[in-house]
Amino acid sequence: MRSTRLRYSVITAVLISACIGSPLRAEEAGQGDALSRLVAHFGEVVVLPSTQRVVFYPTQGEVWGLSIDDRIIERGHVEVEPRPDWRLDLYWRNGVLDVLDASNVNNIQFTDETPLIIDQLNQIAGKRLALDIPPLLEGTQLLEGGIVLDGADNEIGDWEVRTTGIGFYPPDGPRVDFRIADLIAALPETKAENN
Repeated sequence: MRSTRLRYSVITAVLISACIGSPLRAEEAGQGDALSRLVAHFGEVVVLPSTQRVVFYPTQGEVWGLSIDDRIIERGHVEVEPRPDWRLDLYWRNGVLDVLDASNVNNIQFTDETPLIIDQLNQIAGKRLALDIPPLLEGTQLLEGGIVLDGADNEIGDWEVRTTGIGFYPPDGPRVDFRIADLIAALPETKAENN
């Protein structure tokens, strides 16, 4: 998880510098434009040349394959190689490697859809829980980058998005899974509405 926390800034820096920070030859401009648009669409649905629907969640350095109804059906991480071929590698946990490079990057389809999971995560990330959800207690924060802090700002573990919700990884115990709806219900705004 700790390497994942650093990956977003590396990906963004490499893509942005590659796409807009250096002069492009005419034959590279189209591919640079496509990757710039990809950065701008992090958090929104894009359709790969393979027709797979995906969403990039940069705060965790991940890419998720989506079903037609926008459920996460597979997860992976993104690797960018700072080379002149503008290659973007998507490593799926099922072992498949998808490559976006000069041969196919202009075939990416961009949409204006933001999957529900992104909106839900935006509600949760960085906010303190107003209710206990054992073993997470009131005041716990799930920070962007995968860190979990208790009410006194001590690091108490890691979290990640899973196909069924959120996984919490304490340092001295097994993973605990949470439904995203339960975490949202424990936020201060939700607690105030229920009183």
